[in-house]
Amino acid sequence: MPMDFLDSNSDDDLEQPPIVPSRPHELAVEILKFLTAALSLAVVLVGLIGKYSWLSKPWVFSALIVLGLLVLIWFAKPRLIASLRRRQVRKRNQRFIAETDVRLRELLQQFGVFTSSSDNRSLISILRSAHSQNMQAVEQIIVGDYIGNWLDCYREQLTFPAKSLHQFLSQCRQFGRIVQEFNRNYVQRTQRELAAKTPLVEHYVAELEEFRDEYAAFLRAVESWAKGILNYLEIGGVADHPTLWRLAPVNSFERVKPFVNTKLPGS
Repeated sequence: MPMDFLDSNSDDDLEQPPIVPSRPHELAVEILKFLTAALSLAVVLVGLIGKYSWLSKPWVFSALIVLGLLVLIWFAKPRLIASLRRRQVRKRNQRFIAETDVRLRELLQQFGVFTSSSDNRSLISILRSAHSQNMQAVEQIIVGDYIGNWLDCYREQLTFPAKSLHQFLSQCRQFGRIVQEFNRNYVQRTQRELAAKTPLVEHYVAELEEFRDEYAAFLRAVESWAKGILNYLEIGGVADHPTLWRLAPVNSFERVKPFVNTKLPGS
């Protein structure tokens, strides 16, 4: 299977985030706007005082200064409020990323147990034990064991902490899609293939059922985590931004059917 889905640029043709000026650049622009307005006001006041000498009286001059300051405050207020709101949103997003990232890494560690090629609780290990005399049977059930390579690439990506909400949501969505791929083309495929083949020994069926129970609990945890992200986006009003909204992770997974329908011959 290809691994290019881990590239966020190929993620369902998602819209690329708009190119916006960096925060330092925005701040510099706002400061220049304010200084331009202040300088223009000062030039106007100097011109009026030079033209009308009575404006140079102390009380008139003070009144003009106060009026000028009020005008500048009126000009700067909306920009100051917008700047404070952006800072609040940025801090809120940083807290959300820090908290949600911890849970993401916990889920990733749990997921590694199910996909491992060496842990005896994993799906691959159970199948190899059940078909120890016929490894080709395992290869027919699991067509190309590629999920481990995907996870290695994904873990490498996580070594670089997300610096923005967009980047973090992309990481979350990628994890959801890896789980979805494993669920469809490993777990569910295994159940279907075993149901159509010679039944397994009861011992291995029991191991598969234990795997299924633990795996179902894991999927519920992933769904709860993903829905928490959706709730945050809805509360924060991010739903109005299609790019971020479409980066939300998968929050619903189809459950695998029981393996117990594979019965022993003559039972």
